[in-house]
Amino acid sequence: MHDTRTTLRAEILLLLLLPFGLCWALGCEEDTQKQIQLPIGAAQGITGDWEETGYEEWQGAVGLRIGNKRCSGTLIHPRVVITAAHCVWDKTSSPQSIVVFGGADPSSHEDFASGEEVIVHPWFNHSVVNAANVDIAMVKLASDVTQAEPFPVRQEPAPEVEETGMLVGYGYIAHNANTTWGVHRAGETAVLELVSECLELGGEVGFCRGDSGGPFFTQQKDQWVLTGVSSWTLYIDACYPGYGNYSVNLVQHRDWIAETYESMTGEPLPDVEEIDTDTEVQDDAGVGGDGGDNSGCGIAPASSGRSLLGVLLRGAF
Repeated sequence: MHDTRTTLRAEILLLLLLPFGLCWALGCEEDTQKQIQLPIGAAQGITGDWEETGYEEWQGAVGLRIGNKRCSGTLIHPRVVITAAHCVWDKTSSPQSIVVFGGADPSSHEDFASGEEVIVHPWFNHSVVNAANVDIAMVKLASDVTQAEPFPVRQEPAPEVEETGMLVGYGYIAHNANTTWGVHRAGETAVLELVSECLELGGEVGFCRGDSGGPFFTQQKDQWVLTGVSSWTLYIDACYPGYGNYSVNLVQHRDWIAETYESMTGEPLPDVEEIDTDTEVQDDAGVGGDGGDNSGCGIAPASSGRSLLGVLLRGAF
């Protein structure tokens, strides 16, 4: 009993101290003072059993420079990128300050296009750190990206627990490892739990600074499809592969994605079509899903076996 109470008190004390150290931009590359002023959930980097190879396969996963911030994102059309809302929410009046780039590492980075329009999901609120935020936004570019192929967006059914996929991003490999930002990395992870609007991911890789807005890909109809957007982590310093990495479940928001896609391109969001597995052709994704609700990422059930601190943290963000 004494050990249990001691652990509980330690967790409560740490929770009380969290407001002094949390920031959205666990992965957005900004100076420390600015990070402390932001809520948690920002850009992060792939840590753990990642690989630097395979850029050609994942080149539709792009980087974003937004002033002194660094995030990741995914092309879903030659002129449309989907990313985390906390990366771009303050750029709706200055979208041209967003630069989308590609390349396997800093020596080969190439600017693809600048932003022309930013539309943030209406259920995102940058000033409130809670589970009701839907942390996704779409960026229309000023010109087509011809150097990389867009990815389809997953449609129903939503991924299941234990379904595996790939995380891709430009973030760090360790907390405050500032010299490692900008390498295009990919690694396998799995869905541990469906938590309202979000997918909890964990396994061999995890988020770190610089990966916010980056993709979680799964397989659908024999092709890789964009399934989630890296949003926030359970850990103050991020960069932990085991569990507690949260990605927005895009299947829950396909109606909004489809509506925004059409407003930006003048075209309907295509369905994910069957493809010839002997080719490398990628088809765009289709309209589906029910549009979700405004419950955000929610709180995991206490029966999950995680500590009290872990459950409280999920509700606080």
